[in-house]
Amino acid sequence: MSDSPRTIYLDYAATTPVDQRVVDTMLPFLTERYGNPSSLYGLGRDAYRALEATRESFAAAIGAANPAGKLAETIPVRYADNPTIGAFPGENGAVRYGEGLLIGYRWYDAHQLEVTYPFGHGLSYTTFAYSDLTTSVHDAGSATVVEVGLTVTNTGARAGRETVQVYVSDPACSVFRPEQELKAFAKVTLEPGAGTRVTLTLDARAFSFWHVPLGRWVVEGGSFVIRVGASSRDVRLSGAVVLVGDDVAAPLSPSTPASVWLDHPVAGPRLRAALGPGSMAAMLLGENSAEMMASIPLVRLTRFPGFPIAEQDLAGLAAEANAATPRVD
Repeated sequence: MSDSPRTIYLDYAATTPVDQRVVDTMLPFLTERYGNPSSLYGLGRDAYRALEATRESFAAAIGAANPAGKLAETIPVRYADNPTIGAFPGENGAVRYGEGLLIGYRWYDAHQLEVTYPFGHGLSYTTFAYSDLTTSVHDAGSATVVEVGLTVTNTGARAGRETVQVYVSDPACSVFRPEQELKAFAKVTLEPGAGTRVTLTLDARAFSFWHVPLGRWVVEGGSFVIRVGASSRDVRLSGAVVLVGDDVAAPLSPSTPASVWLDHPVAGPRLRAALGPGSMAAMLLGENSAEMMASIPLVRLTRFPGFPIAEQDLAGLAAEANAATPRVD
């Protein structure tokens, strides 16, 4: 306290935790005697907000308030499990984004790692039940819309707020994708014993991947898994939807893998006919070698002795196949 009855100085170390009892004792006293504490000399608006945040956290800790926050990150078991090791904070002023698609929870899912607290995890003094999952599909391709519905019920004795999370999995995609991806979420506040119907809408982007040869987002037709839960590792309901994808084929080039050539609606039959029943067909289509050999760019296979298509003819064959294939832009 200073010599002036209207001036108070607060001296604290930024690295020292603030005892909540001090906060709850001092702030009401200061407010009653001196007005808004945020205007007190030596306290400052930022410090006041920090103290208020501390008081709110303390209220949740002792049960005076019901927390409803969810983690926006994954807390790993070990630092060594972190996907940014070797990339962050970087070197010489540069950071390498080495995770690729496997950012955050996607990394831990892909490597099947146990975590301390998963993405989307949160605490509450009540509990919530999920039930009656429904899905409905509308339109196709880039116009696809999927509506996901479920019932959420507060099964505890306290009012609370829950964040319902919807993850999408594409188990049979032609390109690598994460095990699951958060695509929608909704918050619902319920009194004890109350339940409500929650509807979340997924558009085409929720099921799309960036198609590098086409240079745009593409929905690949097939079955997708819809997972609904309270976190990325607390899945309560799941179901499947079958979507009609975009009616497109990737443009071919000599460097396109042989598997893509073989699956192409125009070039595939021509390539199979050229291969015939010989050793090259066995190498590309045989049970023991097809997976490895078909992943090689076709231009490299043309350099194998006895391959039935010459390297210099590939560009023309690709152009003919591309011209005969319908594209949706």
